[in-house]
Amino acid sequence: MSLTTVMLVSGLAGAAQPNSPVSTWIAWNARLEPVSGQLVSINADSVRLRDERGRTVDLRRADLVALMLEPHRGTEPPEVEPLSPGQNRAGIVWLVDGQRWRAEVLPDSPQGEVALLVGGVGRVDVALDVIASIILDGAATEATGSSDRVRLSNADVIEGTVLGIGSQVEIESDTDVRAPIESVASVQLVNPPLPPASMRLWMSDGSVFAAQALIGDDLSALRCEAVAPDPDGWRAFGQVRAVDAAFGRSLQGVEYAPHRLVPLGSLELLSSRPEGERRWAPPPHIRAPGLLGLSDIELSGPMLVEWQLPRRGQRVSGTAALVHPDSPWADCVVRIEQGVRVLWEQRLNAGTPSASFVVEIEASAPIGVRVLPGERGPVHDAVRIERGWVLLEPPGESG
Repeated sequence: MSLTTVMLVSGLAGAAQPNSPVSTWIAWNARLEPVSGQLVSINADSVRLRDERGRTVDLRRADLVALMLEPHRGTEPPEVEPLSPGQNRAGIVWLVDGQRWRAEVLPDSPQGEVALLVGGVGRVDVALDVIASIILDGAATEATGSSDRVRLSNADVIEGTVLGIGSQVEIESDTDVRAPIESVASVQLVNPPLPPASMRLWMSDGSVFAAQALIGDDLSALRCEAVAPDPDGWRAFGQVRAVDAAFGRSLQGVEYAPHRLVPLGSLELLSSRPEGERRWAPPPHIRAPGLLGLSDIELSGPMLVEWQLPRRGQRVSGTAALVHPDSPWADCVVRIEQGVRVLWEQRLNAGTPSASFVVEIEASAPIGVRVLPGERGPVHDAVRIERGWVLLEPPGESG
């Protein structure tokens, strides 16, 4: 395949149109350091980017933890739409390992399993124990305590234990209930989370697939064997293509080490308080998760926010950016802290509206982001933390 062909195919994967700006991809290496540029090629063993200076950057699979198409600022995370109505009830299926599928619920589910026809991939029978939710119509009703919850199309909610999902949803409650699948809006199960597979692929239609490895020499042929959690490990059930023109989706992100990556926006918030002359500050605003589960975190002005780190936390990275970069009043100092230690500090203003950070951390102490007012006071000193990650130690290295 020629370089020109590779560039055209990579443009398709980035959802770039012929007259649109060139798409930018971001790769994180094993030290959680970001590298950005135009995607030149990707295969099972490596990724090649061309940075803004025209230099080629080659990254080996073993040195990567994640790769992502950079979303355009202001765009919302893609809405995951169910499959077009067919013979079977279609919806969005979430698994306890973080996968998300557009699928049809088939009527012939085996005992203790759910038979699904996953869009663009194939049929798979998965155990009820690995289902987190099935959203068939509208929003879900979260399961609480020890009871599963089934929400019907008329807004009634039944709590109990889901015994089967097929042509009917069978719920063991005060009395056994069998609801036709056509009357069910959502099913929420209280199953505990499972560790992810070796790799996760994020697609332009909002689907998230688990895989053990990528296959193929270039993007046009790149694919993986999709796998589902199984009592004996992982069950392969079909191929996912990086560029699937027939199904209208393309690759937008890869987690090469999902077991080591935790989005900063998903951490437990410990405290939030104003800084400087501010008497009150709202808690940070965390946007809905987008690609790779990352969320922008917005701090409204001078304040200190602290999060509880995961037990095996090793590094934290992200980008601090002014929310109002064109304002002459925007001028502040951003610090990444642990206790009395300042791990990183940067002044942000019109001349430097954003800056990236990568810091080593001690997992035993909370991580803090402090925004201090600059020379012009607190006006327009709102800061957004973008693409915040926590990198965990490899399994077996923690003490």
